[in-house]
Amino acid sequence: MGGLLRYLAIVAIVMFVLLSRDKLAEWFSGSDSRFTSHTDGMHMVRPPG
Repeated sequence: MGGLLRYLAIVAIVMFVLLSRDKLAEWFSGSDSRFTSHTDGMHMVRPPG
């Protein structure tokens, strides 16, 4: 039971980090085009504007 809880906690943390990183990439994509090309393969990137 403890192992399952630890696994779920790790998954939740990883998901949170990935989501926040995607948000940061979206924020920076307006000024830096390297972020969009770098994250293009991982998830759909909305065109600016």
